[in-house]
Amino acid sequence: MPGAPERAPGIWSVDPLPENAALVAPCYLGKNVSVGAGATVGPHTALLDNTAVGEGAMVQRTIAEGASVG
Repeated sequence: MPGAPERAPGIWSVDPLPENAALVAPCYLGKNVSVGAGATVGPHTALLDNTAVGEGAMVQRTIAEGASVG
């Protein structure tokens, strides 16, 4: 993904990967993304800049910039 290093196989993230969340490849995390503990992101998911995923949420589609889910 342009502008984001691959931090794990199939997972690109501008910022360091969140702890205590499951990231399922392939997925992309933009800058300033917050992922709560126990959340699952992916596969085939993009979290655009400034998004937030709540604790325990499951996200399996792209989330628009600035949005909040879960």
